[in-house]
Amino acid sequence: MGRLAGHPGEDKTRLMTFERALPGCIVVNQAGKRYFNEAASYHIAGHAMIENNKKGASTIPSYILFDSQYRHAYPMGPVLPLLPDWILSSAIKSVLIKGKTWEEVAKKAGLPWAPLKETIENFNKHAREGKDPEFLRGDDPYDCYYGDRRSSRTQPCEHWTRDHFTPSLVTQATSAPMAGSLSTRTRR
Repeated sequence: MGRLAGHPGEDKTRLMTFERALPGCIVVNQAGKRYFNEAASYHIAGHAMIENNKKGASTIPSYILFDSQYRHAYPMGPVLPLLPDWILSSAIKSVLIKGKTWEEVAKKAGLPWAPLKETIENFNKHAREGKDPEFLRGDDPYDCYYGDRRSSRTQPCEHWTRDHFTPSLVTQATSAPMAGSLSTRTRR
């Protein structure tokens, strides 16, 4: 088994089970496309990352995209809500990419803008109706287990309404905001 790298500046890994299931975020590959139900269980998400890892659309690492509303309401790995970014360690700040628009974020992250724009528009269009026809996010009772019951929108599909956005790297090893290495051996 390969050594699992932790978050930048840490010597441990973090399991990211509920962050990606909360409303207001999606996970995309390096081609700017969603490729699985983000609210699925950890083992299903891990398999999806491995099975969808293809040249030109690599999933390892992937990006988890969330807006400022998400950032202020929910934790993302070691990034806690309501804590200003200046408090974060420089190692943690190094994996957060911020911008005033998704286009700016795409450019900074090296993601192709046109497919990412299409992904975001498609997700938001269906999320307004509380649906995810592409990956059925929210259809399985498990998908809503980690949802935010305080949200006024259908769980866990919630479209973005804010102007400031942040993506962070996600790897199969920890499914957390960082880059790492692992063995891709899986049991079937």
